[in-house]
Amino acid sequence: MGALFRITKGSILAAAAAGITPELTFETLRQCCSGELPPNVQREITGWFAPCRRVSLRPAVLIHCPDAEAAARVQAVAESKVTPIADTILEFHDRKEQAALLRELRKAGIFVVA
Repeated sequence: MGALFRITKGSILAAAAAGITPELTFETLRQCCSGELPPNVQREITGWFAPCRRVSLRPAVLIHCPDAEAAARVQAVAESKVTPIADTILEFHDRKEQAALLRELRKAGIFVVA
C-alpha cells in the first residue's frame, strides 16, 4: 500500500522547535514519497518554517539610572561589565561581581537604591 502523511502547521512548528530545518523536512519527505512533492505543499511548509526563530531566555540585572550622565558614569566605573540597553539603562553581566561593582560605584559617589 502506502503511507499517508498529515502535514500540519503544528507538526512543522514542532519540527522547527526540535531543530529540524526545512531542507531536512523536504529530504525526509522525498525519501518517503514515491513522487515529487507538490509545489503547494513545498510552499506551505516553507511558509510555516519562515517565521520560526530560536531565542534564549535568561535573567538579567538591569541598572536604571536617573539620566544619561549617571548612566555614563556607571559605565565608566563598570567598564566591560555592563552593556547599554538605552540611554539610562545598563545590563550588568556577572552577578558574582555585583558586590565589587557596588563598592566601586560607592567610591565614585554613585549609590544603588532599591
